[in-house]
Amino acid sequence: MTKERLYQYKWIRENIKNLQNRLLEIDTKLQHITSELQQDIVQTTKDSDKWTLLIQRKIDVEELINAEITNGLEEMAYIENTISKLDERGKFLMRLRYIDCLKWEEIVYKCHYEWAQMHRIHATCLKDIGVHKNIGYYKQDIK
Repeated sequence: MTKERLYQYKWIRENIKNLQNRLLEIDTKLQHITSELQQDIVQTTKDSDKWTLLIQRKIDVEELINAEITNGLEEMAYIENTISKLDERGKFLMRLRYIDCLKWEEIVYKCHYEWAQMHRIHATCLKDIGVHKNIGYYKQDIK
């Protein structure tokens, strides 16, 4: 387990948010074009081509979102499985940080710990799940 792998879920969530924003933009454009379309427009008009192109973009973005969601669920399951070995306090902290993607300030407030104490607990958790500092390899892999 590497620290980068723990953060992977966060980036997947960010990618999903960005794709959802792109989807919202496409939907807005589609609504605008649809409201301007008239009953007598045929398939070959310029507006109809824009509409078809936007529909295809929307389908592509929805497929990307679904792929990212699947990837995110796999990463979340991997992280959950990894942190399941920790005590309850460690699980709670690691979930807040790597599943809920909270900032340290939010975690300190939620857990009612001091900043330094929270980072000591976090360092212990990383050690317990096999993350060696920021280098990103298992201690047992060192020969």
